[in-house]
Amino acid sequence: MEENYQLLIIKHLSEESTAEEESELEAWLKQDPLHQEEFTRFRELWQLTNKYEPKVDASTEMQWQSFKHHIGKGAEPTTEPTVNRLKRKDKNFLNNS
Repeated sequence: MEENYQLLIIKHLSEESTAEEESELEAWLKQDPLHQEEFTRFRELWQLTNKYEPKVDASTEMQWQSFKHHIGKGAEPTTEPTVNRLKRKDKNFLNNS
């Protein structure tokens, strides 16, 4: 699959595509039945990755805060974990490969 069409599929699935990009993707899908198969596989993979929820070890955050406190950074130890999640609409999410 050409990289340009991968990008169009990603934009479509993340709901960030323009009307022009949607038209281009639709035309590509109609060109060849194999394109539709590739799109379907890509969409299934996308849906599977959306179901992934990373496990968070709350004790790691508490240990980090405690460490920072002990080395004099002034951070107070906490009992609450801090979780920063990567958002799917982050433009750099899939560009790091």
